[in-house]
Amino acid sequence: MTPAAENRPQLQPAGRTGRMLKIDEVVDQTSLSRSAIYRAIAAGTFPPNRQIGRKRVAWAECDIDAWKERRFPFPN
Repeated sequence: MTPAAENRPQLQPAGRTGRMLKIDEVVDQTSLSRSAIYRAIAAGTFPPNRQIGRKRVAWAECDIDAWKERRFPFPN
C-alpha cells in the first residue's frame, strides 16, 4: 500500500452505515467548515459523501466517527 493510500479514509461496507448525516451535522461533529470538508475530500483525507437522492448527498455516521477516531485518538 502506498503512503497516500494509507492516509485515505476507509469506507464501511454498504448496508452497515447506520445514520446518514447531512452537511450541517458533519460540520457540527467535526468543527470543520463546509469548504474545509470539501477540500479534505478532494485531498483524499476525509470520507467522501454518498449520493442518497437526485439532489441530496450525505455521509455515513460510522465513516465520520472512524475519521474522528483516527484524527483524535484517545490515549491509552
